Amino acid sequence: MDELVKRELLRQDAVARQLTKNPEYQARVNNAERVILSQIAAEEFMKNLTISDEELKKEYDSRIGAMQRAEYRARHILVDKEEVAKDIIAKLRKGAKFEDLAKKFSKDPGSKNEGGELGWFSPQQMVEPFSAAVEKLKNGEITQTPVQTQFGWHVIQREDSREAAPPAFDAVKEQLKSMLQTQKLHQYIDDLTAKAKVERFATPTPASEASPAAAPAGSPEGNEPAAAKPAAAPAGTSAPATQPKK
Repeated sequence: MDELVKRELLRQDAVARQLTKNPEYQARVNNAERVILSQIAAEEFMKNLTISDEELKKEYDSRIGAMQRAEYRARHILVDKEEVAKDIIAKLRKGAKFEDLAKKFSKDPGSKNEGGELGWFSPQQMVEPFSAAVEKLKNGEITQTPVQTQFGWHVIQREDSREAAPPAFDAVKEQLKSMLQTQKLHQYIDDLTAKAKVERFATPTPASEASPAAAPAGSPEGNEPAAAKPAAAPAGTSAPATQPKK
């Protein structure tokens, strides 16, 4: 309450001193109003938006059906140089144990002491070169050439694979709802933009930066603003997008 009183007293003081006659201050007031009203409009749209279970189930089938459901269990040895990785592969071919070499050579602190063990993971959880290499292997196989990622060079052993059950509809229903709400809000803003006449104007180039061939100051050519493409949808009006993910 004290904070509200202070704000009101300062507001009255600003009005009494006619501070909004300053163009810079008035622009800030106008922008604050624009932001608040855009948020109110978005909130009102969301409040009146209805998304049926049929829409949610359709989105669930589309997104969950497209997900990769395979999971893999693997070990890896991470080193800094390709030559070191090739040497490790040569040792493995001669019968060395993967776990022992991982503990000795791997630079991955999370799996080094576990013999390179990574546990179960989906392809989406790993960087693409790594997951692609694992998918190509058969259970028990080791990569015959080193695999490079941004972390270094990997020697990988795929231990096992399985089909993972997709998340249940009820488990991701709210995430899907939030996602569809955001999509519909963006579409609503796009529709408003399509119906509106929007113009953008380039900021005039300072005289000191003008080229020798530029029109002299004060001429129509030197002062006419250039029209640009339609403005983008107002910022700050979209709800956070979430995506169901295992």
